[in-house]
Amino acid sequence: MIKISFIGNISFKNKYNILYENKIDPFNKITMHIVDLDLIIGNLECLTEGNWVENLLKYSRLRTKLNT
Repeated sequence: MIKISFIGNISFKNKYNILYENKIDPFNKITMHIVDLDLIIGNLECLTEGNWVENLLKYSRLRTKLNT
């Protein structure tokens, strides 16, 4: 049997970079629920920086910096 979980509406709004730099796991409160899963699918609710054209008619425009 394969165990799959879907996690939705993930949006760090650039806070992920701060967490990453400070070695803080943003998912630490749910780790106990996902550690034994075979597959986790998350819905990222923001765009990462890149060469894309912003749709000015769409609100809200969530984005985050690309962590490299």
